[in-house]
Amino acid sequence: MLADEDTNLGYPTPSHKKASLCVRVGIASCLLASIYVFQSLTNWNRIETFTPWTKAVSGDENPNEVSLGNDIKELIETQQPSCKVDHAALSRAKTEAASLKKLTPLDREYFTIRMNTWKRNAQLLASIDHHAMCEGVLQIQIIWSDPDAEPPSEVINHKSGKVVVERHAVNSLNERFNMILEPPTLGILSLDDDLLRPCDALDSGFFRWKRNPNRMVGFDARSHVEDEEGWKYGSMSTTKKANTYSLILTRAAFVHSDYLKIYMDHLPRNIFNYVAINFNCEDIAMSLLVSALTGGRVPLLADLWALRSQIKVSHENAISSKKGHMSSRSNCVECFTRVLDLRSKEGHIQLSPLLESKKQIFRVGEKSGNSNDFDAAEATIIKRESDLIARLKEWVKMDKSEFRKHWNEMLGEVRSVLESHDLHVD
Repeated sequence: MLADEDTNLGYPTPSHKKASLCVRVGIASCLLASIYVFQSLTNWNRIETFTPWTKAVSGDENPNEVSLGNDIKELIETQQPSCKVDHAALSRAKTEAASLKKLTPLDREYFTIRMNTWKRNAQLLASIDHHAMCEGVLQIQIIWSDPDAEPPSEVINHKSGKVVVERHAVNSLNERFNMILEPPTLGILSLDDDLLRPCDALDSGFFRWKRNPNRMVGFDARSHVEDEEGWKYGSMSTTKKANTYSLILTRAAFVHSDYLKIYMDHLPRNIFNYVAINFNCEDIAMSLLVSALTGGRVPLLADLWALRSQIKVSHENAISSKKGHMSSRSNCVECFTRVLDLRSKEGHIQLSPLLESKKQIFRVGEKSGNSNDFDAAEATIIKRESDLIARLKEWVKMDKSEFRKHWNEMLGEVRSVLESHDLHVD
């Protein structure tokens, strides 16, 4: 079920576009090791190091792997980020967002998973085994950022044929949005390797996203809190108590692939650098960025039953368990909302009601202006979606005990995959 706090794993990569990475905080001091890859001449008032990234190509290269050269120059920077509105970066981002690619029939039926992982091979393989069985998953891109270890052969040559591995020479939370491989679909499910949901639950989010591709659709609602001392991050407990939300976590969220490119190319560099220095808040940055590009509107959410169907694998040393994690996230909300101009009268970020009734299990969060679920236009419905709608209608008719039995069977299928890999669930 839902975890008590935020767990954000992103352990991603170097860039194939402009401005990539900053990472690693020193033990004794907070120094930023910044790595920037730049392919076009654009002056964004940032420090850059030109690095000869190269794709490794050989006759023995596995077609399911992409590797990048390790010839990296690190630039140490200690400057603190400014929290002033970056009008120039926002203007560039809005220009790009105004022309998001249109969905094709393929994009309305399938999505691509980009999965973050770090030194947990059994967990990774279990997650792949489960998600590869989902009919809507066309490809699973594994973000591999461990230069000291090879991906397991079971991952590289996964029996599903859906898995590709991106080799990354750098580890940064920013890099989870850096697409080295071009995904086969415009719909991206950003996913951490320790979170699993039934395939129907993922489809609940995907079908909502495909009708609202300019919005993010997530499974983890969070909020911001405005008070005289400044804006703060609202944890899950704060969000539930207030029954309002304004953010989602990218540990499980659908997003248009063009937004990933906008993040890497046009996210204000002070935000980009803050994420890198603190190894935190990439999810807040992406959620707020998309809100800033859609007039302050909050992300959308999958159905409530889908939100609550999460199964989380137990593990130690999660980022969210580290000292100062929550205070850092409040700093992010305070600063990022200023930089992205989400406090102005015109673009002020909204707080949307979360639950209208304690009895509801379907629609939750902000209501989009487009068709959803039961009232979806027939012309846009694929068979997988119509089948899900039929099942949802049957659920509505079930009494509590009957629904609980069905619910446990659905989650049991996911748990059985984890148990086959000797993994424990939180």
